[in-house]
Amino acid sequence: MLAKSFFLRLVGLFWFFVGLSIMVLGIGYILVENTLNTFFFTQFPSIIPVTSRIAEILLPGWLKFFGTAFGILCLVLGLNLAVLTSWARTVAMAFHLLLAVYIICFIIAAFVFLNNPSIFGLTLPSLLESDKALLIFLAVGLALVLIPLTLGFYLSTPDAVEVFSPGPRPVVHPKQRCDFCGGELDETGRCPTCEPGVSRPPRVTKAKLISLDDGKEYSVSVLGTTLIGRELPSNDVILANPTVSRKHAKIECLQGRFMLYDLESANGTFVNEAKIRQCELQDGDEVRLGRARFKFRAE
Repeated sequence: MLAKSFFLRLVGLFWFFVGLSIMVLGIGYILVENTLNTFFFTQFPSIIPVTSRIAEILLPGWLKFFGTAFGILCLVLGLNLAVLTSWARTVAMAFHLLLAVYIICFIIAAFVFLNNPSIFGLTLPSLLESDKALLIFLAVGLALVLIPLTLGFYLSTPDAVEVFSPGPRPVVHPKQRCDFCGGELDETGRCPTCEPGVSRPPRVTKAKLISLDDGKEYSVSVLGTTLIGRELPSNDVILANPTVSRKHAKIECLQGRFMLYDLESANGTFVNEAKIRQCELQDGDEVRLGRARFKFRAE
């Protein structure tokens, strides 16, 4: 997962700097356009007709606006890809596929132009007469098409979807109900119908985590907070597993209810294989801290 997200962040940074470069070059060209035209006209008057004609073909007036819009799109899209914004994947997928189509059209136009410049009114020799030049042109063109095409299809794969997904929702257990009337219990474990004004005692007197790796049992306090991690002596449950953070998670018990909280651990906290930030534990839930697996038991 880390390698995939790193690769996609690199793609985002690439497009961000492409957009930034286009914006800088576009603004710079607008600022010095007249100066460049004057320089070439005075220094190279013989090539002005040819360069002017090429500029009319390859750099029409609308291209300035298109280039500016393209640069802004690359900036925004690249930045959101780099931070793995969820909508950026869909937009980037369509962007890369359309870019591949655009490159194919451009290659066809360039092939016609380089093979027969006279079509455009230019008196230039064909640049693709030799087999070597033609082979190089086709190889470069194929590479330019395959790169965005491959990225576009990769962004549609389940691996890319997983990277951009916000993650599974926390496990939500159904509300507990009264054994007598079937009504929902309040936050203190009291039935408003059967026991108005009377709080129930804690439902459990003993709780523990049982390791699914070696069977070792770890006691969980029913009167307060149990801290879990690798660090001594600040934790109540000490785990030697290297995938467990120094201060990984805590379990708080209030009125017989056990709440599991993730303490911004590096490898995450999971209940029944769903990643959580906080979750109420029920008897029999499977808890995973990094790669250390446990069964929660309350009696």
